[in-house]
Amino acid sequence: MKIITLPVGMLAANCYLLCSDSNNCAIIDPGAEPERIAKKITEQNLIPKMILLTHAHFDHIGGAAALQEKYGVPVWLHRSDWELALDPVKNLSSMLGSRQFAVHPDRALEDKGQLHLDEITIGVIETPGHTPGGVSLLAGGALFSGDTLFDGGYGRTDFWGGDWNALSDSLQKLLRLPGETKVYPGHGSDTTIAAQR
Repeated sequence: MKIITLPVGMLAANCYLLCSDSNNCAIIDPGAEPERIAKKITEQNLIPKMILLTHAHFDHIGGAAALQEKYGVPVWLHRSDWELALDPVKNLSSMLGSRQFAVHPDRALEDKGQLHLDEITIGVIETPGHTPGGVSLLAGGALFSGDTLFDGGYGRTDFWGGDWNALSDSLQKLLRLPGETKVYPGHGSDTTIAAQR
């Protein structure tokens, strides 16, 4: 398993390429710059199999539609965030003026669900609070926490659908994971569960 990190867009949201030993990959949170993401995929000789979205704010979904069209792969998102994905006001892209956008998910991520990418099993953990349908993705010892947990912080709850009590519960859920779990957040540097405790 290999993880490639690409900070993209005006908010430097982390897009991750989760790669199997056979060079198949999952594109996690392609928030912007789809051409740059595609270039990296070509450079690394990767074959995209799926697009996984931890939540539906614009800085995490902005490149999804273009990559969905280019590679013909499904977009996965928790159903509770589909409303955000389709609404430029709720996904905050309306703040960008003429660059408003929406993405049409193909399949729904579900709590305790599993996806398979060759030898990699990707587990889904519901972590609402920042958005109603926020999820974290656990692959081996790597946790892709979206905007739930950062190095030294956590996501905002003052946008549409935010809920501090839900986020607090989600953080407690993540902090119960093994301390050595490597955390790959939606913004900023990677860390570990132990460090964030």
